[in-house]
Amino acid sequence: MKLLTIDIGTSNAKLGYFLDGDLLEKQKGLNPSEILEYITKYKPDKIIASSVTIPAKELKKVLGNPNNITILSHNTPIPIKNEYGSKETLGTDRLAAVVGAYGLFPGKDCLVIDTGTCITYDYLSKEGVYKGGSISPGMELKFKALNTYTSRLPLLERKEQVELTGDSTNNAILSGVIYGTIAEIREIIRMYRNKLPDLQLVICGGDAIYFSKQLNMEMEVRPDLVLTGLKTIQEYND
Repeated sequence: MKLLTIDIGTSNAKLGYFLDGDLLEKQKGLNPSEILEYITKYKPDKIIASSVTIPAKELKKVLGNPNNITILSHNTPIPIKNEYGSKETLGTDRLAAVVGAYGLFPGKDCLVIDTGTCITYDYLSKEGVYKGGSISPGMELKFKALNTYTSRLPLLERKEQVELTGDSTNNAILSGVIYGTIAEIREIIRMYRNKLPDLQLVICGGDAIYFSKQLNMEMEVRPDLVLTGLKTIQEYND
């Protein structure tokens, strides 16, 4: 079966092309017209889409009104139990990522860390129950906030190598944002592991590889976990 999974996030749209369950191709940084071109190119048997920016009732129209599409929402059947208190406000990308972790590590407590525009932490119990998590600004948002809400601080971007002690304003900003974010992730992991020593860490999103190197911890690195989770949800509904 040919399946197309579409994830429209806050600042980036991604898609994955699966053939009989295997991810053969992925694309990112797409706009709606480019997504439509890929739908025409792949001619998938089924499509599943998630968006945190376009309402579910409008997303099908944006994608050309295909008859074979599933729009992920809080009403879509999923293979885990969702105990989030405000299900209608839960980002469907977070839900798909947790389902992706469930497919990889059934029967294990999992903490899913999604490193995108925001950094989200989502806890899935070993019983397959999604409990919720937390949301904080990602590095790009922090850089933009420092520039927007001050009069003189410049807008910077992440660098691979940064000194802890910044010897200039630019380097001090880089140190504060990058090492501050690393410290945040480490501490949240530590607090979860105090309660759940056998916790499985799964990191995904645009900065997953970067942070996995910086953290130097044993964890599953799955940049495309949301796309994989969407596939799992579609298979569950077939």
